[in-house]
Formats: sequence, C-alpha cells, structure tokens
Amino acid sequence: MNDGDENTAWGSQGTLDDTIFYITHPSSYRAKEFKAVLFTMPNGAHIRDVSVVATNVVGDSASWRVIRSRLNPNEQFREKLTIPADPDRSVITIELDMTDANWGSYKTYGLACFSKSRGYARNYVAQGNGIYVRELQIAPVGEIQ
Repeated sequence: MNDGDENTAWGSQGTLDDTIFYITHPSSYRAKEFKAVLFTMPNGAHIRDVSVVATNVVGDSASWRVIRSRLNPNEQFREKLTIPADPDRSVITIELDMTDANWGSYKTYGLACFSKSRGYARNYVAQGNGIYVRELQIAPVGEIQ
C-alpha cells in the first residue's frame, strides 16, 4: 500500500462491515499527516467516510484509538472525514490533531471506515461496497524512534 507503485490499488471486500487499513512499523512513532492517492474509476471514487486510527495491538478492535484530523487547514479537526470524490490519482493530505487526547506514539496507523458501527458511507459508487486507494503514506513527527 505504500510501495510507491500507483498503478495498483489496495482494496477491501464489498462488505458493509467496518474496515480498517493500516501500516505497521516495528517501533512506535508519532504521526503528523497522511497522504493518500485516490482510486477513482468512471463509476465513482472508491473511498468516502473515514477516521484516522492508531494502535499498538493489531487484532484487538478495542485498542484502536480515533485521532481527530482534517483535510484542509481552514477546517476544524474532527473524528469523521469525508474524502472528496476527486479524480483518479488525486493526492489528499490528512493532518492529524497533535493536541487530541488520543494522539501519541503508536506502531500502527491507518484509516477506518466505520460503516457498520457508525453508519459511514464507504464510497461514491452506485453499486458495490469496496474501498480502494492507490497509495497511503504516513509522515512521522521528526525521526521514527
């Protein structure tokens, strides 16, 4: 998912379950922003409502922490973001709220679509529930420790 190859896309199953996609590092670090390369086909963009999440224990759904974030410096930070239905290969930047109580040092960061538990919309397509992105990169604050 962060291999630098924008010709491929990572995708989820066409389900209505909550979906989290993430990147894990061997040691904890503090993230300040995400960059995502969108996957948009003629039938619509394949990602919509998400939250930034982090954990040190992958596999324990209770351990995920939602970190407020924003897409635009003029917006307020919030738990739920709606990714715009921008053209294919558009790059969006998600800034994390470094004053949020859940912001801290984690091994794993990702984006969660809480479609089942919170009613998030998964994508912009008329048929299908898959979520896809071409690339996801996470920028740390300073050096990874």
